[in-house]
Amino acid sequence: MSGYVRFASREQAEEEEEEEDSSQEEEEEEEQEPDDMVDKYRLIEELSSGSFSAVFRGENVRTGGAVAVKTERIDNDLGLLRHEIQMYMRLRGTPSIFLPKWYGVSRNQLRCLVLPMGAPSLKVAAQDAAMARLSAANREDLARRVFAELVAALAAVHARGVLHRDVKPANVLVDFIALMQQTSSNSNSNSNRGALKLIDLGLATPFTKGLESLGRRPSALIGSPAYASMAAHACAPPAPEQDMESACYVSLFMQRGGNVPWTTTGDVGVVDAAMAAGGEWQRAMWVAALGSGTGSGTGSGDDEGSGLGSDALVQLARESV
Repeated sequence: MSGYVRFASREQAEEEEEEEDSSQEEEEEEEQEPDDMVDKYRLIEELSSGSFSAVFRGENVRTGGAVAVKTERIDNDLGLLRHEIQMYMRLRGTPSIFLPKWYGVSRNQLRCLVLPMGAPSLKVAAQDAAMARLSAANREDLARRVFAELVAALAAVHARGVLHRDVKPANVLVDFIALMQQTSSNSNSNSNRGALKLIDLGLATPFTKGLESLGRRPSALIGSPAYASMAAHACAPPAPEQDMESACYVSLFMQRGGNVPWTTTGDVGVVDAAMAAGGEWQRAMWVAALGSGTGSGTGSGDDEGSGLGSDALVQLARESV
């Protein structure tokens, strides 16, 4: 009898262990919620997040192709993604702007904007060990090439009646192999040719060329403090030259190997000194960019209200490569 009891106890214990294992597996399955889906795209891994939105690595479940999915909660009253998709569609056909693949609400009630997965951002690229090994001369050469493509990209966006208003390293994606090929081709075209992409149009706004000064003055800074124009810090009406000025700070970021020597461009004295220390080319581009949104593009700059003009700035940047 005692042997049976021991056997029965052992058998009972094994059954209890199996039940515990089974229960544990069920709990783990409950904890591991299925991936969220929007149309045919699965959200796999969160890549970054901010106050109002998050970006996920996703994939097309039919093809396995990688995508980037920007999301916001459906109860977010600001509705920034609704605005952003409008800006993307307004700019469709512009080489420097992705064409969205899908916009809609996911199973988990997130608004989702699905975009192609692009090259790394300048912020990410600057952290690569290869960047740290570049000589000062090579970093400046790379900064010149990036700047030439960036101002061309912005000029194309402005030509479609849109201002970006958040130009910074994290929002500029660059395919460096294509960049080297494009900027070495001696093309005289002022249009961006696809090696560089601008992302994050959440702060972008339409504008009417020639009437920028009549625009509404924002009540606070719009953009990122370390890369916004000085006019944006002063809450001036948005204008094309503000984007171009930000492009100069991005190019200094590249020239310095992944940093700028300030926390805010509102500190005018520090910015002025740093742009001068960047060398003759860097300061010349900066001064040119400050007046690039006005004038006919003749580059005379003699009369009040006239400036270099965006097209002339793009050409000047191309010639500097």
